[in-house]
Amino acid sequence: MVSLFGVMAAYALTAVLTRPIVELVEVTKAVASGDLKRKAPTWAKDEIGQLSEAFNVMTENLERSRTELQEKEEMRAHLLAKVITAQEEERKRIARELHDETSQLLTSLMVGLKVAGDAPSLDEAKTRAAELRDLAAGALDAVHDLALLDQPPAHAMS
Repeated sequence: MVSLFGVMAAYALTAVLTRPIVELVEVTKAVASGDLKRKAPTWAKDEIGQLSEAFNVMTENLERSRTELQEKEEMRAHLLAKVITAQEEERKRIARELHDETSQLLTSLMVGLKVAGDAPSLDEAKTRAAELRDLAAGALDAVHDLALLDQPPAHAMS
């Protein structure tokens, strides 16, 4: 009977001594799978209790870091969306400007060609043709300038 009592006492003592370790292992596994809300219970102020407290501080720091990282990622996504919107608006503005200027210049060329075709003398037709060449060169420069505005900055390419 005494030996049965001794075995039972030894079993109870082993369970009491190993329970904090078993629970710490379970919490460790939960944290490893991503559950940073789980906390290790502190049974005593011994080494296991100190380990549990240190583990809880570590998981709190990890949770705080995770939250900060999520906030930064949300901010980055928001800023990226703003940049993309600004780029799209700038492209629309350039396209509108390109269309308007090009249409106006081509209309001027058409009218100028009509006037040059109706010129009473060859000299006047040559003068109009020179003016139209200048107008066409200006149109080409304007289109070129607008096309350069739509290029990414040089430092972004490197």
